Amino acid sequence: MLDLDAFHSMKQGLDRVKIVSLSKTSNVTGVIHDLSEFQSFARQKGAIFIVDGAQSVCHLETEFDVHGYDFFLFSGHKLVGPTGIGVICADRELLSVMPPFMGGGDMILSVTKAE
Repeated sequence: MLDLDAFHSMKQGLDRVKIVSLSKTSNVTGVIHDLSEFQSFARQKGAIFIVDGAQSVCHLETEFDVHGYDFFLFSGHKLVGPTGIGVICADRELLSVMPPFMGGGDMILSVTKAE
């Protein structure tokens, strides 16, 4: 379980926090964490809030826009998809200011508009 007392005792030392990332559900105990206090803290600090939903995505309601997560991550095989793939749901506004740091495959050198 997430220790809220420990979190509250550390909050003062986290002035420069940039990312808060937590798991929605424990894969060991099945505990479903209430992330609202951590999310509130992230918002107050202007930090990005990331939720690992690998264990919760197929068991809980996961309406990304309703919960207000910046990123929600899970594995494809948790939804009976192929192994080895992952899903990142992200806030569109946040993505618009985050250019990719690396392109994959080196297959596309240029894109042009042709009629």
